[in-house]
Amino acid sequence: MLTASIGGDRVIDLGYNHFVSVDDILYGYDVLFENDYLFSAGSWLGAQFQSSPQDAMVLQQLIWEIKPDLIIDLGTNVGGSALFFASIMSFYSDTGIVLTIDVKSFTENWVPNNRLICKHCVNPSDNKLWKKYVQFIQGSTTDLNVLAKVKQYVSNSTTILVSHDAAHDGHTVYKDLLNYAEFVSVNSYLVVQDTKLDRLKHPLNGPLAAVRRFIQYQSEMKDRLNYTYKVDRSAEIFYYSQHAHGWLKRIK
Repeated sequence: MLTASIGGDRVIDLGYNHFVSVDDILYGYDVLFENDYLFSAGSWLGAQFQSSPQDAMVLQQLIWEIKPDLIIDLGTNVGGSALFFASIMSFYSDTGIVLTIDVKSFTENWVPNNRLICKHCVNPSDNKLWKKYVQFIQGSTTDLNVLAKVKQYVSNSTTILVSHDAAHDGHTVYKDLLNYAEFVSVNSYLVVQDTKLDRLKHPLNGPLAAVRRFIQYQSEMKDRLNYTYKVDRSAEIFYYSQHAHGWLKRIK
């Protein structure tokens, strides 16, 4: 079994003859984060933002380093991630685009009201950063009409990063990886979020299973593909990541 993140196989001494594995700590926090709906607690500029603070920091660092002029945000929910991406983009670009896609309207939250911790969170569409940078497409990430629209944005962009936080079943994630991998720029990333769910909820059929299948497909088809990705575990700089093994860097 893969440990939750880098360093998970270590055992640390907490003192008083109390020893605990790093994996127990990291996985235990995954369980708490999911079971207690902590993903519904945070906000970014007033909009619900479901990322863990550690992963948000890494995303910020990667975006600042790469400076994509197009960020494709698969899985809008209520728009917190798109607003997060737009706010970072605003520091280096006046013309960049955050293209966010969801099968439902971003005015609808999939988190039930009785489990929503961030009661003050608001719809981000009135935010000036949203108005300037964000373009929303309603539809399935696998829909051919949606993909045709995405390709139009890609054709007018030079540096592209993709963040996948849409449907988390392995089959859909794998299809999205095949469809969106070619859009990512060399030395940029396709980030597959919530690989933790394979261990928590979807053994053998979650985002991590899709990543493994995609990497295997890439290996088998390497002479026919115009791209190569590697799993970049150096992005897991804080040990804890909800996307362990999901930071895919395009190297060709």
